[in-house]
Amino acid sequence: MKNKNRLLFASIIFLGVLSLSSCTFLMTNSSSTSNTSIFETSSGSDSSTTSSSTSTTSSNTTTTSISSDKTLIDIEVTDLSSEYYIGKTFDQSSKLRFKAFYDDDTSKDVTDLIDYTAVVIDLSNNTRYSSDYYIHKAGEYKVEITYAYEHLDGVYSYEINFQSGISLNNQITKINIEDCKVEYQEGDIFDKSSVEFKVVYDNNEEGYELIKYSDDVAKRISLNLNLGNNKTNIINNTLLGSDETYYLFAVANNVKSNAITFNIEIINEERGYIIADSMSIVSSDFNHTYAPSLGEVKVLVIPISLDAGYSGITEETWTSQDLANLNTYYFGEKTNTPNRWNSFKSYYETASFNKMTVTGMVSEVYYEQDLTMSDVNNDSSFEKLFQLIDNAVDHIINNNPDIDWSEYDSNDDGCFDSIHLITNAGNQVDWSDPLWPHMYSRGGQGTIDKPGVNVYSISKISSVEDARTSIHEQGHIFGLDDYYDYTQQYNGYSTYIDYVGYADMQSFNMFDWNSFSKLSMGWVNPYVIDGKKDSVTLTLNAASLTGDCLIIPANFATWNGSAFDEYFLIELFSPYNNNKDDWQQYENDASYYDSGFTTLGDYGVRMYHVDARLAGLEANLYDYYYDGNPINSKEDIAKYDTVVTGANNSRVSSDYGYDIRQFEDFKLLTVIQKGKQDTFSSTNTSYYRHFLSEEDLFKEGDVFTFADYSHFLSKTGKTSSTTNEGEVFPYTIRFDSMSSEKVTITVSKN
Repeated sequence: MKNKNRLLFASIIFLGVLSLSSCTFLMTNSSSTSNTSIFETSSGSDSSTTSSSTSTTSSNTTTTSISSDKTLIDIEVTDLSSEYYIGKTFDQSSKLRFKAFYDDDTSKDVTDLIDYTAVVIDLSNNTRYSSDYYIHKAGEYKVEITYAYEHLDGVYSYEINFQSGISLNNQITKINIEDCKVEYQEGDIFDKSSVEFKVVYDNNEEGYELIKYSDDVAKRISLNLNLGNNKTNIINNTLLGSDETYYLFAVANNVKSNAITFNIEIINEERGYIIADSMSIVSSDFNHTYAPSLGEVKVLVIPISLDAGYSGITEETWTSQDLANLNTYYFGEKTNTPNRWNSFKSYYETASFNKMTVTGMVSEVYYEQDLTMSDVNNDSSFEKLFQLIDNAVDHIINNNPDIDWSEYDSNDDGCFDSIHLITNAGNQVDWSDPLWPHMYSRGGQGTIDKPGVNVYSISKISSVEDARTSIHEQGHIFGLDDYYDYTQQYNGYSTYIDYVGYADMQSFNMFDWNSFSKLSMGWVNPYVIDGKKDSVTLTLNAASLTGDCLIIPANFATWNGSAFDEYFLIELFSPYNNNKDDWQQYENDASYYDSGFTTLGDYGVRMYHVDARLAGLEANLYDYYYDGNPINSKEDIAKYDTVVTGANNSRVSSDYGYDIRQFEDFKLLTVIQKGKQDTFSSTNTSYYRHFLSEEDLFKEGDVFTFADYSHFLSKTGKTSSTTNEGEVFPYTIRFDSMSSEKVTITVSKN
């Protein structure tokens, strides 16, 4: 048969694209030419034969004369393209053509005259597809064209490649989860790579694409895993046995997929540990001024311009580029370009395993008319700074009446949850000056519709060269302390005391949050030794990848179910996610500042002692006093005027506002250095090492006993036979095997 319908079919089926209802091509005598394809070539209409194309003829080599002076000697297939994308419209200007060549060196187009058939072959499995098969998966294919013209026949074959439409930013209008693994046990991590999606572009139901989850797909499609009604966005967390149901769904372009449900049976036999499904207390429970850290976190950023006055501080000028950078540092996506590292948004969404999402805005610049830098920075009472903040906030609210400001106050306390103010001050600002980058709770008030400012972060333009300062200060807004020693700053000590060895966001503005910080927010579900077996062996994945960590309390019966108690804490510290980009930079910085530093190595276990027991304070006429009673629940918290963590990481406890005598020698958070020598506490700057090094990390075959390391619990280094709370720690901990991704640990009773 020689008809245009056949030929149009050929020009499209070689792309592996057929619409099953509106574009069915059959070997008929129809002369319709209205059929179209839904795929687009990468090379447009200027197509050429691919380098892999080959042309062969059958064994019938007899030439056939079609006129008295011409003999047909060859057939050529032209205008071929090799690259195609699933989900786009094929360019009709690019046609498959057949050309006949004759012995007198002439040729002519015989597309409308030739008979041929075509088969598409999936090269991944050598499956041959019929002529009406619609390509739904990206990959390598081969097209075989069998043709006959007059008495000359042959086979022409060439390879084509289908690239995923997901990479083209096609509009996704429908998404379904077609397949995924749903058989899990307690302690497993959900297998994202097992998920296969059916993706429809631009409402083209016939042009759907089947695609497996990958890092590239994750840029367009987010996976969400919820447990019951409350535990949301736990796709990277350890799976828990529960009576509740897991719900897996995907979201792309605000289009939500179907939900896949499954359950995980609770393992009732004694394992010697539990997996905590939640924390009984988080930071915002005992201090309601702390910003909520779950769900959507909306951040307001206000650039401020002040005249310098007589301050001696350089007066910077806000440029359009500065403002663009500010928006990128706060709300942009992570890239590998210089000075980008992480954005505020990408860092926190990664650190929280998407248990929080970051939105918000950078406002227009507020130009202060009354106060100068000199006025603000020389006022040790901070009252002029508070006035500056109120002026800026009033201006922004009044000049943006269309914004629903109540969305920035998710806990309905009448104050902004997370507000960052950035002045145009230069580098001449000193530590503890009002314009020095800091977070503070000033007791401001407002209304739901017009929030005031209580907890705030303020910084300066010269400190915002990337997102690190804003991430650090937001840690305080969420309720985290600094983990370094304030005494050296306030009193001018030239020492480097830092009980976590500087390798932390709340210490040196580097790395992912440690597991104690994440536990404080309720972002992770820890393994907890419950003491019901004499020996327990378990495996932890890398903390920055999954949130895995192990809590070992001296007595499980007295542990209050939260981060805010006393215990040992174990995590596998590896160069992944928020740790990845800082690993080498930290080595460079540590080598510069610390002559004793060697290397951070490739990975290892960071073991901490935590004493974050809460102290309930009663107010009297002159001060607050601590009654010594433990706080083990939200109900206990409600009994007191003020609740704080009793211990802190400063040599002088009052540096943090409260000097509670019972806790003054206890560290809030300290790294247990494997070498048994507490070099981080040393005031000797010329000899002892102060930055975390490989020799501080526990490795395969290492063993921990309380007797060898009890001196790490005290700021003064005294040894003890019990924990700070007075309990005997009954375990020996052995690190059996280890890689950058997993560590197997055995915890045995002594």
